[in-house]
Amino acid sequence: MKSLINLVVAAYLAGTATVVDAAASTAAECCDLLEKSFPGKTYSGSNQQNLYQAFVSSYWSVNVRLTPNCAVSPANTKDVAAIVGLLSKNSCQFAVKSGGHGLVPGSSNIAQGVTINLGRMTEVSLNRQTKIATVQPGAKWADVYSYLGTFGYAVPGGRAGNVGVGGLTSGGGNSFFAARYGFTCDNVKLFEVVLGNGTVVQATNVRNTDLFTALKGSQNNLGIITRFDFIAFEQTDLWGGTAVYGQKTVPAQIKAFYDFTRNLKNDPFGSLILLWSYVPTVPDESQRLSFVNLYEYTANLTGPVTTYPPPFKGFAPDSPVGPPIVDTLRVANLSNLTAELNAPPELR
Repeated sequence: MKSLINLVVAAYLAGTATVVDAAASTAAECCDLLEKSFPGKTYSGSNQQNLYQAFVSSYWSVNVRLTPNCAVSPANTKDVAAIVGLLSKNSCQFAVKSGGHGLVPGSSNIAQGVTINLGRMTEVSLNRQTKIATVQPGAKWADVYSYLGTFGYAVPGGRAGNVGVGGLTSGGGNSFFAARYGFTCDNVKLFEVVLGNGTVVQATNVRNTDLFTALKGSQNNLGIITRFDFIAFEQTDLWGGTAVYGQKTVPAQIKAFYDFTRNLKNDPFGSLILLWSYVPTVPDESQRLSFVNLYEYTANLTGPVTTYPPPFKGFAPDSPVGPPIVDTLRVANLSNLTAELNAPPELR
């Protein structure tokens, strides 16, 4: 029996035939078809211009702020299936946007063609009996953490709140909880997917298992994921924040980072991002290099933390690294800590 992966590839190729199909519709014709079928949900530089400009500028990376002939915003899976079916039938080129935090031009936006903007599909829900969080792809992780946090739950998602659910999860996904739960995609129990011919299928570890495995890292190459069912877990406040250190701490920082990595298996609640920052415009050459360390300790906490948790003892103020120049270390919820890591678009 032909596997579902083969069917997915066939459907995908059917939707990307514009490269070789002389009868393929032009991008303008594709947009006309969408405008007739999805009035009010389709916009361009000449139709709902304010909405179109807001869409273009919503991409985090400047090099992905392309200008498609039009964009369309489905409201649900049924819309996505109809849009993909229409575009595939007419051999229209299209891209798919979830949160818009990707860096590769042509992956989540397109210069000549149609972009399917999933930004209206942002629903988040939680079944506390099964501990399953259901999330649509257009949601940002800030939305997910804020909603789940009201019930005392979390899922292993993005470390910055303004990152989208769809792109990070389908690309693998790193989180503060990786040492305990693996990649974000490892915690998906069910994918709902629109294939390249407009067919809607569900993939789990017992149904369409080949597709279930392939979707973990495929981005949007095998279909458009319209629903993620995540395995949730109980989570209260965390300890974390950022700490800034000077150039003289280089040897001690390297040693502390090595020890942290080597010992993480003994306390998998730790998470560390170590950033080296070099600013050549600083007049004093000895001050141009600095470290910005992002510490997160994901054990459930109920009170203040007066000392660095065990995984970070090598970075504590009484260690060879010494006290930071400045820090924001505190006990806070996941929404608060991930908001601190939101990088402004101007940096890209």
